[in-house]
Amino acid sequence: MQYQKYKEILGKNAPKSLAEFVDIKYNKDRWELFKSYDKAVRIGELTPLADFLLYEKIDREIATKLVGKTLKNGYKVEGYSKHYISRTIESAEQKRTGVPVADSVKILEEYDEIRLVREDKKGVSQKIVQKGIGIISINPDTKKLIQVNPHKEK
Repeated sequence: MQYQKYKEILGKNAPKSLAEFVDIKYNKDRWELFKSYDKAVRIGELTPLADFLLYEKIDREIATKLVGKTLKNGYKVEGYSKHYISRTIESAEQKRTGVPVADSVKILEEYDEIRLVREDKKGVSQKIVQKGIGIISINPDTKKLIQVNPHKEK
């Protein structure tokens, strides 16, 4: 049974009941989000200490507070990757600090610099830097947020 599989993988972070699992599975948006949450936990991108409800809350917060925001350079944020959600949440396993959505808002509104477009095997990206707060990577073609990391002074 699929529910049992997720319980084995996610442990205490699996849906608490079969009814809750069914509710997620038969809501297309929640199901897609749940599958991305499961993948992020399985590949170690997201700490198993973060449950699906937190992941879902951060997803909604990013959608409402970041998507549609227009930057000083004219970019309008059109979307975000599921990886962006994971990078917003802290991970003790990866020894990685998350960047709260409120800080992402500050980065997009008050950034100090936008670096040159970079292209590699994963595609194109451009970094938006707010010193002391964080660095957001965005795809300059699709205007989709890729990831966010804290900015550490050197």
